[in-house]
Amino acid sequence: MIQPYLAAVDTAGETALLYFDGEFSHAVRKGAILTGPDEGVTTLYRPEVIDPREPSAAERALGDDVLGVLPVPAGELLYIRVDLLLGEGGDPVVIEVELAEPSLFLGTAENAAGRLAAAVERHLPPR
Repeated sequence: MIQPYLAAVDTAGETALLYFDGEFSHAVRKGAILTGPDEGVTTLYRPEVIDPREPSAAERALGDDVLGVLPVPAGELLYIRVDLLLGEGGDPVVIEVELAEPSLFLGTAENAAGRLAAAVERHLPPR
């Protein structure tokens, strides 16, 4: 994947919108992880700064628009993560759409784990 550098990654950070079963659940701010000379890490992953974030109306609208152009109805997918950055003009732009194995940041929003569990239950075949 190749992306243009957008300065907002260093200042505002990314906004990740989390949807479970096609419904918005919560959002987080993901801080920049490439912050200077790469000196390597001693752990498996580079530590990230993740905080709860209230998305703007423009971010929510863009995230909802993304769900509308997926190749399957969003409600048929267990989860979707839409990552956004502010573009050069200040409007949000999509930088990633995760449908498999994303971080869902369940500890950042009250009852996010419960909403995910309910979505999983709805996706199980009838007994």
